Amino acid sequence: MDRPAPAAPVPSSVPSLAITILCWLWSLAVMVAYLRQHPLTFPELAWWPADWTRVMACLPGPAFLALATMAGLGLLLLLGARLSSAACLLGSLPLGLVLASLLALGVGLTVGVTRTGAATWIGLLVLPALAGIPSAPALVARMTRHPLWRHPLVGAALLLLAMIGGTTALGLLAPVTSYDDQVYHLTIPRRYVQAGTIVPLPELPPSHRPQGLHVVYAMLMAGGAGEQAIRTFSWAFGLITALSLLGALGRRWGAWPGVVAALAFYTHPQVAWLSTTAYVDLPIAWLLVTGLLLAIEAWFDAQRAAWVGLMATAAFLPAVKLSGVVLSFFLAMAGWVVWTRPRIFRSFSELRHSHQASGVPVPWPGVVAFLGAMLLVAGPWYFINWLRTGNPIYPHLGFLFSTAGCEPPTVSAFQAEFGGVFPYYYDPDILLHRFGMGRDVWALLWLPWNVTIHGHIHDQATSLMHFDGQISFLPLAFLPHLFRDFFRCAWPARGVYLLASFLFVLWGAGSHQIRFLLPTLAVVALTAGLWARRLAKERLPMGFSLLVAGLVATSFAAERSARVAPLVGGQQDHASFLSQALPFYPAYQFINQSPTLQGKVLPLFEERVYYLEKPFQWMELVPYPFLSACLAANHPKQVSNYLHRLGIDTLYISKFAFRSLPDFFDHPGYRETLRRFFAEEVEQVYEDAKGTVFRWRPPDQPLPGSP
Repeated sequence: MDRPAPAAPVPSSVPSLAITILCWLWSLAVMVAYLRQHPLTFPELAWWPADWTRVMACLPGPAFLALATMAGLGLLLLLGARLSSAACLLGSLPLGLVLASLLALGVGLTVGVTRTGAATWIGLLVLPALAGIPSAPALVARMTRHPLWRHPLVGAALLLLAMIGGTTALGLLAPVTSYDDQVYHLTIPRRYVQAGTIVPLPELPPSHRPQGLHVVYAMLMAGGAGEQAIRTFSWAFGLITALSLLGALGRRWGAWPGVVAALAFYTHPQVAWLSTTAYVDLPIAWLLVTGLLLAIEAWFDAQRAAWVGLMATAAFLPAVKLSGVVLSFFLAMAGWVVWTRPRIFRSFSELRHSHQASGVPVPWPGVVAFLGAMLLVAGPWYFINWLRTGNPIYPHLGFLFSTAGCEPPTVSAFQAEFGGVFPYYYDPDILLHRFGMGRDVWALLWLPWNVTIHGHIHDQATSLMHFDGQISFLPLAFLPHLFRDFFRCAWPARGVYLLASFLFVLWGAGSHQIRFLLPTLAVVALTAGLWARRLAKERLPMGFSLLVAGLVATSFAAERSARVAPLVGGQQDHASFLSQALPFYPAYQFINQSPTLQGKVLPLFEERVYYLEKPFQWMELVPYPFLSACLAANHPKQVSNYLHRLGIDTLYISKFAFRSLPDFFDHPGYRETLRRFFAEEVEQVYEDAKGTVFRWRPPDQPLPGSP
C-alpha cells in the first residue's frame, strides 16, 4: 500500500519565523478573549446514578450501532473487501445504517412499525451481521496493533476525549428537554409507532423532510427502546467522528495530525450539547467526515471497501437531511477526483505547459454507481414527498412545483368555515433569520470572531440576539496557519480547504444556527489535521492550545451536566425535573390524565408536543390559523366551529402568551372576538403558575353573570 511519509517541515527563515510568531500571538489573543467570557468551571456532578434503570435505558442505542456495524462489515466482506483495509472499519457503520434504513422503510410499510415488524427488521440485519461478526475481532486487533495507539500524545488525546465524552454522557440519563426533539425528531418516530406503519403526518410539516434516520428510530421504539436510547446515537456519532479523524489521519501521517484533527472537532461546546439530543446534525457531520476520509483512503489505495463506503455515505446524506443533497455532491466530486487522478493531473500539467488540455474522460461506471446508490437510498423519501405534496423537496422551491393537493387540515377547515384564505400568515423562516448578529457585510466579515466569542445556547436573556450556540476558539486561532498552509499544500488537500471555505460562506449567508455549522467545523478539523503534518517548532504552543481547548470543552460539558445532577443523584424525581425544565409539563400531565378530554389538544404558541400523549393539532410556534380565525370571525362561535372541524376540544396556552394575545393585532374586532371566545365558548379546567388549560363549555352550562 502506498503509505505517505509525514510532510517535511518548511525550512525556517526570518520571514517565516516572523509570520509564525504573529500567528501564535493572534492565537493567544483569541484564547484570552475566549476564556475571559467562558472561565473554566467544574461543578460537582453525580457520577454514580441513583437509578441504574436510566443507564440500562441507554444501552439499546449502542447495541444497535454495534449490530449495524457488523451488518455493514459483513456486506463489505461479501462484496470482496479486504479485511486488512482501514476502509473496512470506516465504511462498515455507514453501510450498515444504509441497510438498516432501507429495511426499516420496507418492513415499516409492509409488516408495520410494530413489535413484529421490529423483530423482523432486527432478524434481517442479523443475517449479514453473521458474516461480519467472526472477522470483527481480527479487524479490531489489526487496527489497534498499530504503533499510533502507543504514542503518548495519542494517549493524552484519548484521555481528553474520554473526559469530554464521559461528562457529556451524563446528560443522556435525563429525559429529553431539547426543543426540536420534542417538536419532531422524537415525535415523528413515536407517531409512526402509534399508527403502526409509516403514514403521512400532515399535522407535522417537518415530516415531509427526508426521514432516513427517523424511520430507524421508529423501528427501535417499536421494539421497546425509549428516547434515551435514541439520543445515544448523536453522542456516539460525535465521539466516532473524533476517533475516525484520530485514527485515519494518525495512521497516514503520524500522531500530531490525528490528535489535532480529533480535538479540533470534539472540543466544540456545541458538540457536547448536541450529543445529548436526537438532532441529526452530528450524524450529518460524521457522514461527511467519513466520506472524505474514505476518499483519502481510496486516493492511496483504490480498494473496494473505500469505494463502497464512499458511495454509502454520499447516498445516506440526502436521506438523513435535505441539506445532505449539497454535501453528497461534494463527496461525489471527491470520488470523481480520486477515480480520475492520473488523467486529471496530467491534463492540468498539459494546460500549464501548452495551454491545451486533453479532455478528462468521465468515469461513467463510478457516475452510474453513485447515482444508483443515491436513487436507492435517498430516492424513496423524495419520491414519497412528491407523491404526498407534489414537490419532492417540499417546502422549498414551491414556485417550481404545484402543491395545491397537499393542503394541511388547518387550511381546508378554514376555507370550509370562512370561505377564504388566512388573513394572517406567519412565515417561520422569519424566526430563523433573526439568529446571528445582523446580515450586513461587516457582520459577515466578523462572523468568525462573533461566533466564537459571543455565542449563547438558547440564552433566555438574549434569546435570538446572538448565535444559538458556542464553538471552540481553535478554528479562529487556526485561521492564519491554515491560510499559510493553503498555499503550500498540494491540490488534493487544497480542495479540502476550499470545501471548508465554501461551506462557511454558505452558512454565513443563511441562518446563523451553530448546529448548521457543524459540517463546516468537521471539515475545518480535517484541514487542521492536514496542516499539522508540517508542525515542527509550533508543537509546544499547539499542544498547550489543545489542552486548554480540551479543558474548556470539559467545563462546558460539566456545566450542562450539572443541570441533571440532582436527577441522576436521586435528589429530584422525574416529574419535578421535567416540571422545572419545561413550563408546560404539569399542564400536559393534567391533559394526559383527564378522562373528560377526548379530542385533539391545541397547544397555542407552543410547538413542543412530545409529552402530549393524546392527539394534538400542531400550528407552528405562532399559531396563525387560530389567530386568522379570530380575525375573520364575526362571532366567537365561528372560532369554535373552526376548531371543532379540526377535532379540537382542549386548548393549552402559557400565561405569558395569554396576556400578550390581545395585543397581537391592533384590531378592535379581533380583540372583542378573542375576549368573548374565552369568556363564552370555553371554560378553564386547569391553571398553574405557567399555563392554563381550557375546554369547550357544555351547552347547558350558563354563561358567567347570567341569571
